[in-house]
Amino acid sequence: MGHLGARNPEGAIERIKEELKGEDNPETFDPLMAANNMIWAAGLREGGLYLMGRDEKGNEYCPLCEAEKHGGPGTAKNWIEGCTDSLYEHCKQIGLIQIQ
Repeated sequence: MGHLGARNPEGAIERIKEELKGEDNPETFDPLMAANNMIWAAGLREGGLYLMGRDEKGNEYCPLCEAEKHGGPGTAKNWIEGCTDSLYEHCKQIGLIQIQ
């Protein structure tokens, strides 16, 4: 699915703008950005808004690191596999991936 993602940060920003305006379509769908959004949504749902801040050292929180710390070993892997499996199926359904 890597060929479906934006090629650079500017391209990703343009795709986000299209999505926010309601103008997204299969040609501009970015599975990598969607996976990022799904992981952040799960992190915020499970952990709360503290993830939007910084730790005591001033570092930004990583939702996958926090999932692993609080949910136990394998939690981050499950989140990644869950969203990528879901996005793979979505890409097949909207015709971005052709199954031979």
